[in-house]
Amino acid sequence: MKKIFTIAICLFVAVIANGQEVTFEKLDSVSNYISKKQFELNDKSYSENNKTTKISFSEENFTINYSDLLATASVYKMTSNIEMMELVENIDLSKVTTIKIISLNYDLQSYQLSFPNNSIEIQVYEDGVLKE
Repeated sequence: MKKIFTIAICLFVAVIANGQEVTFEKLDSVSNYISKKQFELNDKSYSENNKTTKISFSEENFTINYSDLLATASVYKMTSNIEMMELVENIDLSKVTTIKIISLNYDLQSYQLSFPNNSIEIQVYEDGVLKE
């Protein structure tokens, strides 16, 4: 399943990067697939820098807007009793330079998409307050 997910993301990025016509149905299908797979990871935890982080996702945590092909992604994190939400809007997937798969633990992987500097902005809300 992990390989299928990786292949789906890679093919989708390649289609957008090549400027090929993508149907609304295909975008909706990819958005729903990614959202579903992330939603299935609710309440999973991973350790980083000697801190344990619990993650969760809303049901529609990843969307691709058909009119401009820009994506939006969100994730909720709980670390040391601090609740955070990370929101990224206007993600231009045609600008992806590399895709890296990171194994966080035996049943949790992260797909890191690399973009050119200053091409995306992550909004971090800590306990409901936007952090600078």
